[in-house]
Amino acid sequence: MKPLILSILSLLFTCSTPQSGDKKRIDTGAFSIEVPANWHYKKQSGIDSFVGIIETEHSELHFDVSSMGYANPLVQSEAEYIESGQWKWTPLLLAKRSEWAAATQSKLEEIQIPEDEIQRIDGRWIATLLHRDTTKTIEIEIPAEILNYTCSIDTVDGYYRKIVQPKVGIKGTTGIYIQALNDSYNFNLWGKDLNPQEQAQAIEAFEGIQIRR
Repeated sequence: MKPLILSILSLLFTCSTPQSGDKKRIDTGAFSIEVPANWHYKKQSGIDSFVGIIETEHSELHFDVSSMGYANPLVQSEAEYIESGQWKWTPLLLAKRSEWAAATQSKLEEIQIPEDEIQRIDGRWIATLLHRDTTKTIEIEIPAEILNYTCSIDTVDGYYRKIVQPKVGIKGTTGIYIQALNDSYNFNLWGKDLNPQEQAQAIEAFEGIQIRR
């Protein structure tokens, strides 16, 4: 009789304990996401947005949902960096413009940078400098903190969606950023220095997020 009881207890324990590969859907009210069964949602208090944590087995994912656009867009993609225009004020580009201005006895503002002349060639971003009828090309320097990441960008159901993760062997942020195309709503969910298994699990979970508004 005892072996039978032990077998039944063992079966009950196995059924009640999350098994590797088991999934569940967490619904925060603002969004739902399918995650491993041993991950848990933890509420937090926010001021201007809805925030919280999803606890993984070894780490945690933080989220920020804002109707006013306060959620951090996480790591910039190369295209976002180019579009922002921040590269125009890097020491390298300012030095090149100043050098050409001095050579042509011109003012710095006369060395123009037509935005429609930026090209991506063989994985490099190339800008064209214009002075009157003369042009020069220069490679745009992309910051290391951007080059250390891979970014996947698309649009889904009226939302701009960006998934970021550090390249192999580099620690950093793994996360998703979502921005509504027609209003100021935005959202992020991210974790820091995730191990390879949880990074893969997070990326898979990001793909199935359902926004609730």
